[in-house]
Amino acid sequence: MGSILNYIAILAVCFFSGTGNFMNAAINTFEKAFPAVSQPTIMMVSTLPCLIAVPVMLLAGRLVGRKVSYRAVIITGTVLIILGGVTPYFIKDSWTLVLICRAVLGTGAGCYGVRNSHIIRSVPSDKLIQFTGYSTVALTIGGTVAGPVVGWLAGKGWNVPFLYDLVPVIILVLVIIGLKEPEKLPEQTLTAEKGIKGEGKLSWRIYFYALTQLLIIGTLYPMCVSGASIYFDAYGLGTPALAGTVMSLFPLFGVIGNLFLKRFMDTFKRFTIPAMGLLVIISALMVFFWHSMASVIIGYTLAGIGYHIIIGVLQVYNGIEAPPEKLAVGSTMILACKSVGIFLSSYFITLCAVIFGFKDRISVENSYVGCMVVYALLILFTLIKDVSPEKKTEG
Repeated sequence: MGSILNYIAILAVCFFSGTGNFMNAAINTFEKAFPAVSQPTIMMVSTLPCLIAVPVMLLAGRLVGRKVSYRAVIITGTVLIILGGVTPYFIKDSWTLVLICRAVLGTGAGCYGVRNSHIIRSVPSDKLIQFTGYSTVALTIGGTVAGPVVGWLAGKGWNVPFLYDLVPVIILVLVIIGLKEPEKLPEQTLTAEKGIKGEGKLSWRIYFYALTQLLIIGTLYPMCVSGASIYFDAYGLGTPALAGTVMSLFPLFGVIGNLFLKRFMDTFKRFTIPAMGLLVIISALMVFFWHSMASVIIGYTLAGIGYHIIIGVLQVYNGIEAPPEKLAVGSTMILACKSVGIFLSSYFITLCAVIFGFKDRISVENSYVGCMVVYALLILFTLIKDVSPEKKTEG
């Protein structure tokens, strides 16, 4: 029973670990409530927590299990998410205070970065892949549920969506009751006693995987996540609630795609990344040229499959390529680059508006073209250069 409660608690943490992005469906509502605030500053409601989470994530990864316990880190993170998440509901007219609260929430989200390490340390090796998959599904379902709920709350008032951050109260109870502190692994004890440090070094491929994660989320995020409600409002496609519902197709089909990740990788082999990148380019073309509900639904579906399979491939490649003692470092680096990419995404919109400057389009659509360019360069590079791991594994 204790093990079951432990698994439920950590999966609950995974469910809400995308918390920094949960306000995306309400961005258009925030813009209308604060017309004097620039669009990039409004979008920081989503991107700022991701940026703040990066150093916290890296620091927590170094300290957890040695200086502080997993339980202490996760409980602290949950409390910060609740405080920073809900407080903006009571703020009346200061976007600056809202962003300060979002920074507090980002600190808590960074604490949640130890979740994968906790799974590795607490799940039997024969169930590790299974539970890693469960954690990804829980994270994606969390984002899928948040979209329509936050969109619906946005229809009640600009500040009402922040009440969604009361959900971690349930997570806090589950963590306090059920989360177990994992035992120290024998090899970690031996290493600590003898003062031995790992000799393995990260290859250029690991850094490439991390950079790729930053670029593919930073350039696609404005289309499928942060800019969705703006796009829907500009072309009369529906309410923020509908935008949130359609936006949920992006992570939903990401889950479905990753259920068949092995089949995709067996089919396309080293060309899996360019093949999935082509899906994203097709989706961006559809959403850019056809402002209809059908094109958005199909586009978000294709983008969800393409993007999420690429990030699945990056994690698989990292697991094979990285030395055993550096595995967590590579995984954390990729996760941190994702957060940095999300933060930079709003500035990517501004950059693309300067470069392309389509007069008959809303500003966020310029980034769709930029997204196509970045993915095209990724496809070209991965066709020319084999980025799959040098080390091979069976099965």
